[in-house]
Amino acid sequence: MVEHLKIDIVEKPERSAVVDLVKKFGSHCMAYSALQPGLKYHFSPGIGFIAYAEIGHLNPETEIKAQELRLRMKDDMEKKGINVTLEDRTTTHVLSDPVVDPANKDGLYALVDSFIAKHPQPCFWQTSPEFSYLLRKKHRFTMNHMGMETNLDLGEYEPPSKVKNPRNKALKSGITLKEANPDDFDWNQARDISQQWIQTKAVKQELGFLARSMVYQKEEDVRIFAAHDGKQMLGFVVYSPIYKNGIVTGYMEDILRARMGAPSGICDAINVEAIGAFKKEKKELLSLGLSPFYKIDDVEKHSADSHVALCPAFKDIFDKYYDIYNSPALAKHKEQYNGRQERIFFCTREEFPMEQILGGLRLSNVF
Repeated sequence: MVEHLKIDIVEKPERSAVVDLVKKFGSHCMAYSALQPGLKYHFSPGIGFIAYAEIGHLNPETEIKAQELRLRMKDDMEKKGINVTLEDRTTTHVLSDPVVDPANKDGLYALVDSFIAKHPQPCFWQTSPEFSYLLRKKHRFTMNHMGMETNLDLGEYEPPSKVKNPRNKALKSGITLKEANPDDFDWNQARDISQQWIQTKAVKQELGFLARSMVYQKEEDVRIFAAHDGKQMLGFVVYSPIYKNGIVTGYMEDILRARMGAPSGICDAINVEAIGAFKKEKKELLSLGLSPFYKIDDVEKHSADSHVALCPAFKDIFDKYYDIYNSPALAKHKEQYNGRQERIFFCTREEFPMEQILGGLRLSNVF
């Protein structure tokens, strides 16, 4: 029986051991993000791990924007008749599904059981339908739709003309689109482009947790494609690996940046170039990642599996909070690729997880 399976847990594993398990079992698009700095691990040798982070009390004197958002969300919910109690405290946040052997169900159950025994009130961000249902059935979590993940199945995929057009225009104007060699990549130009790019966004700093931050050095199995006009780099896209049994089977479009004044759609041009390369290599998948809080209306608001208050809360974040993070623009851009969309979930056992939602946004450097 699953309940009687005993596993060893290592709370501070060697990084090489974590990397090894990502290479073996990192088959979902967020698996490589589990290697980002600042995360903790609930790790069982040979079985897998849960990547998570904890964030403490809000400092209202230094985290003014976070405090304002907290009160704003409370007010919005109470206008809808949803009672919200603010309780500033430390919260535990799990990043996506566990990285485990998919064939070892007993190991997965034991890993999750032992984690929840140690952290009784965690929340799980960006989880798959299958894992979310496990949390619902086995541990009485609510599984709440938090957006759509867009995936391109490369075997049969052909970019639509509106996505291909920027590449065609770039090539006609003499722009070079190609994969960069990380050993001689111009990291200084990349840093300069990033600084320009970030200043055009609502969030004027590198994101984290739910979105991996830029790393200005070579990373194993990570690939970079870039655009140049003969004088300078115009933009670049970073693709993180998706693994199966130690083999890279696909990529996650992780980070994309364009220089101020670069031709419109330059990152799409780079993406189409990369898609062509990945198709030639017989890669299976390119994930465009999550469109946060998108298509929330597609889920029943009073489903027995979900929390009655979180549907309007997440819809509000999408519809009204684009001054914090422009989710509508991101979703519209990914829609253009005509990819396969999958519902992704936020799982919790709390009555109304105001502090968990705020903590996840703080961890992601949204403010």
